[in-house]
This record gives sequence, C-alpha cells and structure tokens, in this order.
Amino acid sequence: MRTLPNSGTRPVRCTGLAIPAGRGPMTDEPYRAAVSAALAADWLTRPAERPDRIGFVGAGSLSTRVYEELIGTGWRFDEVGVHDPRTARAFEMARHIRRRRRDAKVLVHDNAKSVVWSSDLVVLAVDPAAEYLRNPFWFQHNPLVLNVLPGALPHDVVAPVVNINLLVENP
Repeated sequence: MRTLPNSGTRPVRCTGLAIPAGRGPMTDEPYRAAVSAALAADWLTRPAERPDRIGFVGAGSLSTRVYEELIGTGWRFDEVGVHDPRTARAFEMARHIRRRRRDAKVLVHDNAKSVVWSSDLVVLAVDPAAEYLRNPFWFQHNPLVLNVLPGALPHDVVAPVVNINLLVENP
C-alpha cells in the first residue's frame, strides 16, 4: 500500500492509497471525499500527463467540491462535461464552473453516456451510479474514473479495469 506523508495524523485507508485524517475542515465528510478524490487523481496520473477533459455524472455539492479541489491543486481542463438526472442542478454546476474560470468550455450533457465518452477523467457522484452506468463498453477508451460514492457500480463494469475504492474510515 502506498502512503502519503500525514504529519502524524492517523491515515484514512483505501485500496492503493492512504489519505491523512485529522481535525479541522477534513472532518466534513463531503470535503474529505473531495480531497481524497483529488489526491487519488493526482496519484493515479503520475508520471503521465493529466487528463484534459473531465466529466461529472452527478452535479451536486460533492461534484462541485471535487472540481474545486482539483482546480485548487493546479489541475486545468480544456473541457468540462456535466450530467445530472436533475437538469437544473447540472446547469447550476456549469454556471459555477464558468464563474470560476470564464475561459472554461463547459458542456451540459443530457445523458451519462455522452459525459463518459467525452471525458478522460470521470467523476461519479450520483447515487446509485449503477442505474446510469450499466454498460462496460462506455469505458473502452480507458478514462480515469473516480467513484466518490461507495459501491455504486455493477461488477461487470468495474471487473475489467483497475478498481480503487476510496473507503474512508471515521477518524
């Protein structure tokens, strides 16, 4: 298991990566999940180039926090795709991203399939994702997938790929 320096705090464990836990803002579960996702994306893309296109399936506060963590740690995307079963929420997240980065190309997709196909990095933050992502062929282009809600994908989708679950323990 790889571990990151944790400044003496007890690590939060997941398969392949350990995320430091402690007091302060990290005690907020959505914040902790967003930080964990950003760290995992950074760790899993080393030493290769970072993905240029990101897609979000689910556009709630957790997706927004993941986006903010990635941008805050130096990630830049040429294109951002957003889909949510509640269309208004997808447009709200798109507006937030455009306010944050006026030059960002942000597309609201009407289905999860088009977001997955057009993304190099996919953030799954819809519960349960299995209802939307049943076809393993959607992932044939090998995007990096960050599933921030546990157990949301069916086995036949994740079996042929490297599957790292961010299982956050309570500190």
